[in-house]
Amino acid sequence: MRKLVIMIIGVIFLLLGCSPEHKEKSSSFSLIKENSDFAYGEIYKVNKKDSENVIMRMSEDGLLFGVQDRASRDFNFYWAGLDQKIEKNEAMTITRKVGSEDDELYLGVEGAQELGVRNDEKGETIGIFNFSGTYFDLYKNDLGKNYRDTVELDNKKQLTYYRDANNTTESRVLITWGEDGEIESKSLISEVLNDPQASCDSMEVFGKNTYIFSKETKKIYQLTNELKLVKTYDLGSYLTSEKLESDGGFFYQPELKKGIFSIYEENIGTHYFDVKTDSVSPWDFSNPTYKDKYILGSSTFIDLGNSQQNIYYLDSEKTFDASGRGLSENGDYYFLSSRNLTQKNPKEEAGNTTYLVKVKKNKLNDFLKEYSNKFNSQ
Repeated sequence: MRKLVIMIIGVIFLLLGCSPEHKEKSSSFSLIKENSDFAYGEIYKVNKKDSENVIMRMSEDGLLFGVQDRASRDFNFYWAGLDQKIEKNEAMTITRKVGSEDDELYLGVEGAQELGVRNDEKGETIGIFNFSGTYFDLYKNDLGKNYRDTVELDNKKQLTYYRDANNTTESRVLITWGEDGEIESKSLISEVLNDPQASCDSMEVFGKNTYIFSKETKKIYQLTNELKLVKTYDLGSYLTSEKLESDGGFFYQPELKKGIFSIYEENIGTHYFDVKTDSVSPWDFSNPTYKDKYILGSSTFIDLGNSQQNIYYLDSEKTFDASGRGLSENGDYYFLSSRNLTQKNPKEEAGNTTYLVKVKKNKLNDFLKEYSNKFNSQ
């Protein structure tokens, strides 16, 4: 009996040593509004330790901050409302048993709203932290090497996509994770999409449906949370290239509450599509409802209500933008900056000083005129 008890205790310690530790943690982290005026909205100093880095993700009605001192394996996460008040927080520690003891781990951007824990030495994502606050351990499940993409489903489960370097049909797999962070199922893409040629080059969730684009077949596949195929949309008639180089990308416009898909064709330009629950069709840039509505690229604003398809490229030498940006359902634009933009000539500050910049909707066009360069794509 004593041996059995010792064995059980040993197993418990082994499990604790291999898994991230989650805990609630009180912290001085906060967003402090700057008293100086900012012509386009409001600026908040991110109150944290000087040694900590911060990264931000956004949903249509909230913000998620990931905070870490890269000399440690401690990660802290904070959720804030659009009133910039911290609503809740969570702390997590990755043990030294993950990777080599000296491997440096850091937070990066994954999916549309997720944060990834990455191993700097191996260049792999070892885990995913979603907007709902669940951690999905890729390292424990030996999935970091071939991980490609992830989305959070509307039922708070998570979907991840994997394929090997050769992109073979047999390696293309969708994995569904439960709210408890554990794997529920694994499915071959070819079986889910009922197409042996199909790949998963881009995916996103709009409402209760998941959309996957395959550049191999030039089709968008609409799925339920249970990975049941609802409908297939063939974009071949809109695309002239025999072989596509671009993976395409899905975007969500929170003010319009619309899903959008875009794909670039060399020597042709970028195509934009309106993704609805029952159809996919070319985006109507002439629709007056879309005036002054944008989607965000990596460092761009794409004007959805202008027939010239204007693209605004943010000038990083003016915004000093850091890791994190997004649009709210109110049309306000949020981003992190390493300098205080209330100053006429913002100066570099000591440590990892970070500011949250909120550009109000009615000031966004003026902000873009000053802080970006406009490009006409037509």
